[in-house]
Amino acid sequence: MSNLLEIASLAWQQLYPNPTDETAVSREEFITTAKVQYPLMMWVQARNTKNQDGEWEVPTNILAQSEPLSIVNNEMDISSLKILRGLPNEMWLVNLGGLTCECQYVKTTANKASIFCDVEDGLSALTKTYLVVGNKIIFPKGTHADKLPVLYASSGIENDGLYEVDDVVGAMIQDKLIQIYGGKIGQEDSSNDGKSN
Repeated sequence: MSNLLEIASLAWQQLYPNPTDETAVSREEFITTAKVQYPLMMWVQARNTKNQDGEWEVPTNILAQSEPLSIVNNEMDISSLKILRGLPNEMWLVNLGGLTCECQYVKTTANKASIFCDVEDGLSALTKTYLVVGNKIIFPKGTHADKLPVLYASSGIENDGLYEVDDVVGAMIQDKLIQIYGGKIGQEDSSNDGKSN
């Protein structure tokens, strides 16, 4: 498993094998671009796998489980979680309440919640609905407990500032960095005459 710092550094060294203090793009810019490309490449991988296999599960190397978070007025604040929100259809939210929870939580939408309003629509008393709105999870029918853990796709496992990534995704990011920066750097016009130096 690689991390984004290593991937960005390798791509930078490939394009600038003998860097100077006047190198067109800094290593830090490559690292920042790699961090932006990471969620995009995870999205691409998810879509490709789902199209090919018919399903896609969040990879275990990016799964994280929060401590139980408080429910206040049927809302949970998730702003403290580092979520990989770029996954399609809010697939980042894997589970609410824990894997051995006596209550099941199923996703709904604002439209469905309005349509069904007080109608249980065949759901048992141990099944509750939720919907994600910004940095909150709203439970229209309440919850079975005052606190619930969240199993989710993290935006990268941070380890001393390094984001560990799957090797396949890492290779995609490295290729993209070289594609973005390889031979496409504008030349400085220090004389301001409309011509590069």
